Amino acid sequence: MLTDKTARLSLYFLVLTIAAALLLWRWPSTRFDASVLSMLPHHSVKALPQALESGLLERLERQVIVVLGGPQVSVTEARALSHELEASSYFAQVQGELSADLLRAYAQTLYQYRHAFVTSDLLAALKQGTRNRYVLAQLFSPFAGVSAAEIINDPFLVVRNFQLAQLNNNHSKLHLQDGFLQAQDEHGNSYYFIRAELKHAAFSLDANAQIANFFQHLTQEYQDQGLTLLTRGTVFYSHAAAQQAQHDVTLLGSITVCLVLALIMAIFRSPLPVALVLISSATGALTALAATIIIFGGIHLITLTLAVSIVGVSVDYSLYYLTARLAAPPSKSPLDTLQQVQPAILWALVATLISYAALAVAPFPGIRQMAVFAVFGLSGACLTVLCLHPILATYLKPRPLQGRKLLQRCINFYTQRRLRRNALPLILLALGAIGLTRFQAQDDVSAFQQLPEQLLAADQRITALTGQSPEQKWLCVFAPSSAQVLSGLEQIRPVLNKAQQDGLISSYQTMPLTSAQTQLEQSAALNAALPQLATELRAAGLEQELTAYPDSVLSLEDYLHSPLALGFELLCLEQDGMWGILIALHDITDGATLEQQVNAALQAPTSTTMASTATATDTATSTSTATATASATDIATVTTITTTTATAQIALIDRKAAFDELFAFYREVISWALFGAVLVITLGFVVAKGLKQGLFELMPALISLVFAVGASSLLGFAFTFFSLLSLVLVLGIGLNYALFFTKTAAAADTTMLAVTLAMLTTLLTLGVLVFSHTAVIRSFGVTLVCGLSCAFILAPLLIKLGAHDES
Repeated sequence: MLTDKTARLSLYFLVLTIAAALLLWRWPSTRFDASVLSMLPHHSVKALPQALESGLLERLERQVIVVLGGPQVSVTEARALSHELEASSYFAQVQGELSADLLRAYAQTLYQYRHAFVTSDLLAALKQGTRNRYVLAQLFSPFAGVSAAEIINDPFLVVRNFQLAQLNNNHSKLHLQDGFLQAQDEHGNSYYFIRAELKHAAFSLDANAQIANFFQHLTQEYQDQGLTLLTRGTVFYSHAAAQQAQHDVTLLGSITVCLVLALIMAIFRSPLPVALVLISSATGALTALAATIIIFGGIHLITLTLAVSIVGVSVDYSLYYLTARLAAPPSKSPLDTLQQVQPAILWALVATLISYAALAVAPFPGIRQMAVFAVFGLSGACLTVLCLHPILATYLKPRPLQGRKLLQRCINFYTQRRLRRNALPLILLALGAIGLTRFQAQDDVSAFQQLPEQLLAADQRITALTGQSPEQKWLCVFAPSSAQVLSGLEQIRPVLNKAQQDGLISSYQTMPLTSAQTQLEQSAALNAALPQLATELRAAGLEQELTAYPDSVLSLEDYLHSPLALGFELLCLEQDGMWGILIALHDITDGATLEQQVNAALQAPTSTTMASTATATDTATSTSTATATASATDIATVTTITTTTATAQIALIDRKAAFDELFAFYREVISWALFGAVLVITLGFVVAKGLKQGLFELMPALISLVFAVGASSLLGFAFTFFSLLSLVLVLGIGLNYALFFTKTAAAADTTMLAVTLAMLTTLLTLGVLVFSHTAVIRSFGVTLVCGLSCAFILAPLLIKLGAHDES
């Protein structure tokens, strides 16, 4: 132990200076995150390059859907809104009104490469010889609107057939009207759709706040005109999550600090202990923040919210020392008091650090952040007690403990009647066991974070207008070249068509471009059938020469730069030499069977991996263009089945189910790890203390684990992965209380006061987490408060055992 005053101060200020310097150095580049998804494991699809996966998903996350509608809405207001979005500095591009020039360019490009968009139905009709009759019927039908000029330039009506097929396959209620994608509600009110793409990623907190304020102003502006403005996008969910977390940090943190300081002031009746506690907590917070930012490059706002609990734990070390100093004889110096309580403080620190460090093995970035924050924060607070408190506490004079009679009554309650001592743990154990009968696990990631009703209502309204569910599933086709990825896309189309016929999916959408080889084959098939069609048309009176179909090839690169890719460009990306194309699947009824059909068609082995993403998109096709609208929701996950072909690989992505399975898997894994830790600790205590005494010392912590789970179940809280993490802390802090009573039982009244103060500060800091807006934090707080309350109630039963050991 450091006995030299100068050495003690030097060590403290050295650590403080290093932490402050590192924090100032990294603060400008620090990332603050608010998405629950970023707390989750970052597993990527093994076959899918991380850069490609991130690029596709980040692009979708940047999409924002803006909808303007109402009884009096017109294209004038829609144009004004589109111009206002373009004039802002938030968007890289805004897709609102489709100009006449753009539609003309679309039609010209489609005609130029019409042979690249021949539908499977048309090809089948060519083979069966029925297409000629259809063309003749269209030519002479008064309702078809087909002219002789159209047949001369496109004999088999490929362009018309393609556009009709796009409409029939469209899973959306959107249509093109006045140059805008438009939908109507059940009352006949029109709604204009605008898609915008953010300049920045959807998780920039400052930019998100500005965008949210911008749209809040727009909403009010159009509401004053009697119109409705709806929005959907990851940026809004991210901002809402950030607001919730910031509210928790600001409000709950302020309440915690005020209550803890008021409690300390009431007990010690001096501002000096309050100042010492503040210095200890501030030092711990500084070192924790610096270490977390240095290690992770940023910090999650939920980590900061959960770190409120660390304030209560870090205060314990100051309270242990200050209580002992308050009750010390006048002859003892502050350093003598430190020597008296230092073993208990260090034992408490080690037990708590082990509990928090156990969280670091969890593969969740947010949980690892909390573990690192806690380890460094508690170490910094303890260092302050050991190095600074003995110096500053010189001005704190010992005096009789307040409430000594009450403390003695509490001690007598635990020591005088054997029946009471035996009944207390049995009652708490029975209550916990009763609660276990109502135990219910919750692994649904969507239940972990509640979103504002306003956002949910807007999302449901847009879903009703478009007819598209926000919970889409995907197929991702990826290959080293654009030609190979198009070939892979062709390989899977027959599988999806059959799946649609069998009812496994209601529909699917992806870019309609075919491979170069298929384009040439389709052109050859069309031209081969032209002579027979020309003969039949001449017999019907059409003498003009028919235009042959070209043999040019529309590459994927050229397609993406053409008007034909409008909207679909979101579903394709080239990144680091790898191409990827997404296929949106709607209303999957049997994912397992669909997976089997994909595997059977591609004749390749399948492996299952997990990937983390946070995006969902809507797709829509207008009457004259094939376009996709996209938006992202914050709460989504991915399950990926990768299938390898000779030229491409295909990943089936079930976004939400993956994280549900992931949470269930790691909840089970950490449950077994916690069970193993309990066995190891029990074995260690039994070997060191003997069977009876070892189990008796462990009794408060072990019963607290059962009571925490049972009590939270009785209160109606489902058991989540985060509830399990709180049990790790219940075990560590419960052992902390038990060790303190057994090691300082000679001064039972001082020990009772110190542990009571520690428990009250812990309840004040952890108890307020129950009022958090974030569901996972509430679950964490409820389980922890129940467990620690039980540990505190049972720990004084060890007073007699500790006194016996010391004698």
